[in-house]
Amino acid sequence: LNLTTTITATSPMTVFVVWKKNSSLDSMEVLAGPENYRMFPCNYIDGITYVDLDNVNNATWATGHLTTYNLADFVYDSPTIEMWLNTVSQGSVAYSYSGTLINIGYSVGLPYAKGDIAEIIVYNLALGTTDRQTVESYLQTKYFP
Repeated sequence: LNLTTTITATSPMTVFVVWKKNSSLDSMEVLAGPENYRMFPCNYIDGITYVDLDNVNNATWATGHLTTYNLADFVYDSPTIEMWLNTVSQGSVAYSYSGTLINIGYSVGLPYAKGDIAEIIVYNLALGTTDRQTVESYLQTKYFP
């Protein structure tokens, strides 16, 4: 699947993803841009979840291998991005990105995602706590009853 969403360094964004990779030997990229820019989120064979900025600089969270369904959400409000995994904050890091998200489950030059993406919700604004928790609750009820 392809989409075209342009993100500038000042564009706020909130992304919710329900996903899993097939095994600890697999890598999984959910949303990606051109030229190997991977964005939201990536979980590799090292068991670390990444948000790649420019294929060199990364925001990382030591989440372990995500081989069961997980809800990951990110709020990007320049100059930071904060991540939640299964509604638990993983903290925030300095983050600045300008580019285009065009691929779901694929990153240029890398194998297709080896896992499942159940749902992706993207907002073109940084949701506040109450709104973010409302969407988390909806996804938790739908996928993790």
